[in-house]
Amino acid sequence: MNSALHLRLRARAAEQAARRRKEDRLSIFLHLKRMRDDLGLGAGGRNMPWDDFGLIIKAARAWSGVASFFAVQIAHSADVTNKFHVAMAMTLAQFEELYPELVDRAVAQQHVPVLQTWITNHRDPLLEGSGDAVAFKRTPFMAGAVGSLDVQCPL
Repeated sequence: MNSALHLRLRARAAEQAARRRKEDRLSIFLHLKRMRDDLGLGAGGRNMPWDDFGLIIKAARAWSGVASFFAVQIAHSADVTNKFHVAMAMTLAQFEELYPELVDRAVAQQHVPVLQTWITNHRDPLLEGSGDAVAFKRTPFMAGAVGSLDVQCPL
């Protein structure tokens, strides 16, 4: 009788743990979806593929451990037939030099500032494959912030 009770308790604990893991995964997905939509990268905006968005989040988390890291610039190709996105880390000095009009708003952000830009110039280093791509001024179209990139965050 004691072993039957023990088996039932173990089964119930396993069910609760599985339910908690499922709820945690759903919570993480909804957080990422909200973040993607808030940045205009979801289905109602640029419709960036989930794999690309995931790579940007992983890169931003890696960059967040670097002391000079300030913001993420996501450059989008303006060519509709050849869509691509490039994420780049920016220091505060680079951000101030290229986009001085956005500095106050970016500094006031609670989380990592995200600047989205268009690649429209045919001399852009991202298209030519030479030069400093981060130090090239592009046309900004949206500025926002990524949610918490804290290493304790389960993303």
